[in-house]
Amino acid sequence: MISAALTSAALAAFARFGYVMADEKRWLPRFIYNQRALRLLREGDLDAAGREIDSVLVRKPDDERAQLIGELIAMRRDARDAGLNKAIEWERRCLHRLKERIERHSRTLSSGIRRERLLRIVPLPMTALVAAPVWITPGRAPMWSVPLFAALLLVALIWTLRSVRFRRESDQMVMAESRAAIEILNREMAMHRLRLVELQTEKMRRTNL
Repeated sequence: MISAALTSAALAAFARFGYVMADEKRWLPRFIYNQRALRLLREGDLDAAGREIDSVLVRKPDDERAQLIGELIAMRRDARDAGLNKAIEWERRCLHRLKERIERHSRTLSSGIRRERLLRIVPLPMTALVAAPVWITPGRAPMWSVPLFAALLLVALIWTLRSVRFRRESDQMVMAESRAAIEILNREMAMHRLRLVELQTEKMRRTNL
């Protein structure tokens, strides 16, 4: 009994080893590889299915069933590659739009910085312009004109300083929004770049199969 069991086990192991070896050498009947290719095709593994069919067509190029399965695989590959190319183009368009938005926010930020620098010196020329009549014609101006010009100067300075302060606060809010938007857009661009590299790598891998 024991020797019979050992003999059966040895025969089974030898048969399995022989089957594996025959499968690796592609010596099994062609219908096995055709069925395996169909199963892989249903599972979506087009590359593995193509390898199975190629092994059949190498042995028998006029195998009609293998040719039919090969055509189905080719159609699925074309559809898959078209979807891949569409995804690559979509990522490129997304990157282009994000780049344009970043450039727009960068221009807004640069403009705000320049305007802020300019607003820091605006009160000085305003003071000189308002005070000019007093300093240019002090002898010919009537006495009451000096307090009037001083009052006008004070009003002009207060108005200018308030306007400048309001404008600077408004610009600072806009610049803060632009900086935050640029940071968010840069993160989105990094994600799309990574996705684009993955898609292009997958395309190259499929091309080299």
